[in-house]
Amino acid sequence: MVELIFVRHGQTDWNTEGRTQGHSDIPLNQEGKDQAQLVAERLKSISVDAIISSDLERAYHTAEAINNYHNVSIEQTAELRELCFGNAEGRLSKDVIAENPDFFDSLKDIESAEFWEAKLLNSESKKEFLDRFYRFLKDYINKNPEHKKIVVVTHGHAMHCVYADVFKDIRKFKNTEYISLYWHADKNKLQGHPFRYAQIQTPRLRLRTPLLSDTAYWAEYFNNWNVVKEMTSSISYPFNQQDAMNYLIKILYPRIDQGNAVGFVIERKEKNGTYTFMGVISYERDSEQKEVGRGFWLGEPFHGEGYMSEATSYANKYVAEKMAVSSIYTRSAVSNIASNRIKEKEGWVVISKGKGLYKLGELEEYKWRLDLISDNIVVE
Repeated sequence: MVELIFVRHGQTDWNTEGRTQGHSDIPLNQEGKDQAQLVAERLKSISVDAIISSDLERAYHTAEAINNYHNVSIEQTAELRELCFGNAEGRLSKDVIAENPDFFDSLKDIESAEFWEAKLLNSESKKEFLDRFYRFLKDYINKNPEHKKIVVVTHGHAMHCVYADVFKDIRKFKNTEYISLYWHADKNKLQGHPFRYAQIQTPRLRLRTPLLSDTAYWAEYFNNWNVVKEMTSSISYPFNQQDAMNYLIKILYPRIDQGNAVGFVIERKEKNGTYTFMGVISYERDSEQKEVGRGFWLGEPFHGEGYMSEATSYANKYVAEKMAVSSIYTRSAVSNIASNRIKEKEGWVVISKGKGLYKLGELEEYKWRLDLISDNIVVE
């Protein structure tokens, strides 16, 4: 299995002006050069075997910045270019959209043939793009079997197409945003980060990666003052389904795709073979990659049955093994007796005491650390 780290190029003047770029060779502006340096610094600790890049200047110069920390070969190719947008290139995107509303409406349904095959103004369809893009990746990987981790510097719509193909979902990528995908030679296709498919079985529970279809239940149980009152002040309340979707799409999924987070929905196994949504656990690395923090919540109807202690004991071991960390950290209000009791049962140690902002206001808080083990776990 080969890991491919897809990186969108840095900003250009046409990005800021809202112009369609496509195959037009537009250079990075100063902000784009700064962004390229920042993403290079974020990726410098990763052991990279090779870098492949679109031959357009904005992508290649981003690849060069990344390579300053790796000193590996960079292969340029037109096969990794952005989609060709034909006569729309150079024009303001909003004008093209306004002039062709029916065409762009057809691109909202990812299950439709139009999403993949539609073309406008002598452009390239998503299907045509993916054919050339995947053909190059397959050939490159077959010719370079020693390369197990490859940085692929490409473009926004290119990454949008690849993401839609892998996850059957629509997502936009900001300049220099990146995502890890994996080429499976036996299946001859790309798949998401393994954390996207995480699943754990416990005696009473199933833990699995959250789905957008979970958000209605998420909102139902999380929009409860008794659940959120001793959580940090950054938590939205009242909380609705759109808040849950925003968290998944804008925060959790991007971090999972970078290997910097793991999330689990907690489900109770029912006797009839179905599952009942109860809550969520998440583990996320901080921005400096120094600590992995944990957060969790459980719907009020499920309190007092030991479900969270059971879920976290298995999830902690998964994280120890799959994220390769020896300790995790969290904070909680001193007054949050139930949450603190769970931590004490797990063996957490209070490493400091201070004050923090919570929904109830400024409260005394503990910072905790748990040293992890990774045995006795059933992972599907």
